[in-house]
Amino acid sequence: MLAAKQDDVIAQTNLGFLYLQSGIKDEQLAFKWFYKAAEQGYVTAQHNIGVAFDQGIGTAPDAEKAAEWYREAALQGNSASQFNLGVMYFNGQGLKENKEKSLKWLILADRNGFANAREVRQSIAAQLQKSALDKAEKAADACLESGYRQCV
Repeated sequence: MLAAKQDDVIAQTNLGFLYLQSGIKDEQLAFKWFYKAAEQGYVTAQHNIGVAFDQGIGTAPDAEKAAEWYREAALQGNSASQFNLGVMYFNGQGLKENKEKSLKWLILADRNGFANAREVRQSIAAQLQKSALDKAEKAADACLESGYRQCV
């Protein structure tokens, strides 16, 4: 607890998990500790805050905030956040629906090893024109080649 109070992001994130998974279960305290670590740029906590806003864990559900936090983590290479962001773009959940951006993020999640990404990616790709597929592939390539600095 002391390390978490001293802004140690790993301790804060671990404390968040403890509050979610232990007999003390307290979703609001879990959210508090994840948020503290997320604000400091810790990718695991950023993903967890995205999930919290997405599913209403310890806070009110807010798809726009979920998408913002997933994007923060996705831009650091978090494949689960890349997958979730792709799904949100596909469904227009918290973001304007955009199949090309959806596919781009799913391509990145797949390339980074997220288990379900390939199947979902293929399903969405089957719905798009070849030009849109090519554009999504090029955007994903640019993301990776730039270390996510040129990921729009």
